[in-house]
Amino acid sequence: MKLLAADARGLQANRACTLWQTLAGMSESIRQDPFTGTSVLIAPLRRGIFVPEHASELPRLVGRCPFCPGHEADTERAVLVRPETGPWSIRVVRNRYPVVSDDGILEFGAHEVLIESTEHDADLDDFSTDHLTSVLRAYRDRLSMLGRAPGIGHGYAFRNRGRRAGSSQPHPHGQIVAVSTPGSSLLQREHLAERGASGAKTLLALEIERARAASRIVEESTPWIVMCPTAPRWDHEVWVAPTQPNGCFADTLDHDLASLAAVLRRTITRMKAVAGGAYNMIFRLPRAASCPKASRFWTLELCPRRQGGFAGFELASEMHVVTVSPEQAAQELRAIAIV
Repeated sequence: MKLLAADARGLQANRACTLWQTLAGMSESIRQDPFTGTSVLIAPLRRGIFVPEHASELPRLVGRCPFCPGHEADTERAVLVRPETGPWSIRVVRNRYPVVSDDGILEFGAHEVLIESTEHDADLDDFSTDHLTSVLRAYRDRLSMLGRAPGIGHGYAFRNRGRRAGSSQPHPHGQIVAVSTPGSSLLQREHLAERGASGAKTLLALEIERARAASRIVEESTPWIVMCPTAPRWDHEVWVAPTQPNGCFADTLDHDLASLAAVLRRTITRMKAVAGGAYNMIFRLPRAASCPKASRFWTLELCPRRQGGFAGFELASEMHVVTVSPEQAAQELRAIAIV
């Protein structure tokens, strides 16, 4: 028997509704990210089925490491060296394989590599608080300088740790990319940040209030807070954020960077103990031109990468599937004893 077009559309709609109700029944909740407007499906029954072997493994090095001391000629030219005299402890160099360039061939911009340490196998939580403070200062100073450059629309900063997180070098390093035209997702975030602000409270301040009410706080250490967001994209995703209005990371003072370094070390230690050593760290920043707006804010996001990437359902629905609720994640992270 043939279905009329209207009947067919109704049947398809009913099937879609049934599928959605089934998914909702299997999941703990479907949550909307207030910062992006996207939905996340929390499905605790799927926890542990996609944990790959060697999820924390670092990439294998072919040849000598270009980021180790004595191999400075193996990298592109340095744009920042700390300290300025004597043996270096931090270097920022041009990326040899940039996604953007100022050479007139690719889109105008800059792509830099921040070599965070002379220690080949170290990670951020291995650094002393003083050294990690210097690393954060280097990120801040390069983002500030690039943000003031003519023609630059936005600066992105991030680090990939482990093969599963996309790193191509085992030596600890991060990347800074400055582009002439920011991505549409950033503009959407800024739009929602302005629309979601309430009086003197930013959207981030409202999220912090919700996190406190829902026991999603991992640690509070003035002026910083560590929390699991309402709608995480990854299991045990955790954010470090300022508790006071602070629209621009480039304006963060040195003494606040020192306290941030201490909080960040503890947070990474907790996260790696629960979720393994492969993760992405993202500086989620507003455009420099919009920083003075009262609705603006920034966060430092840590995203463990144990589970698989987007598969069929995720590609079809455009939703992240998370197997650990942020409330459960915060409880597990708080339980880790920090010596």
